[in-house]
Amino acid sequence: MKKRSLKKYVIFPCCILIFGVIEELATYMSELIPNDHVRVSSLMVFFAFGISIIAYVFTPMIERFFFRLHAVSKFGAGRLGDTFFVLILLSLVYFLWYVVLVHGPENLLPPSWR
Repeated sequence: MKKRSLKKYVIFPCCILIFGVIEELATYMSELIPNDHVRVSSLMVFFAFGISIIAYVFTPMIERFFFRLHAVSKFGAGRLGDTFFVLILLSLVYFLWYVVLVHGPENLLPPSWR
């Protein structure tokens, strides 16, 4: 898979899905705030700045990390390594969403944070 295709069809959608998981966690944790106004304000700030932080900070970091792993897997195993890498990446995102939807977002947190 070409670098541009990997970024366009795999990495950026995975970052958006990971942001969705973080959004679920933030919504779950916001239930601990007793004041409704403070809760809504904190969620608005999180959503307003969270997307831009994901787009401009985390996506390039994740991109570099995955491009490095992708190059190693492609060099080591060729086309099969390329396909295997994408399948592992997508299965990890699938697992995150499976846990969030079936067991709830609190199961992604350490026990002391629940």
